[in-house]
Amino acid sequence: MYPHLVAAAVGGAITVASDHWIRANPPIPMATLLRDAFAQLAAGLPAPSTP
Repeated sequence: MYPHLVAAAVGGAITVASDHWIRANPPIPMATLLRDAFAQLAAGLPAPSTP
């Protein structure tokens, strides 16, 4: 089951990063968004420190 959970989490992170990239104003590089999303996953999805 673990590999499927990881794959789903990665797929979700890519989807969220893509959605944010499409709507970002000013534009944010996709690579930056993906790095941030994967870093948050790797850290266990900590709550943001700022609103």
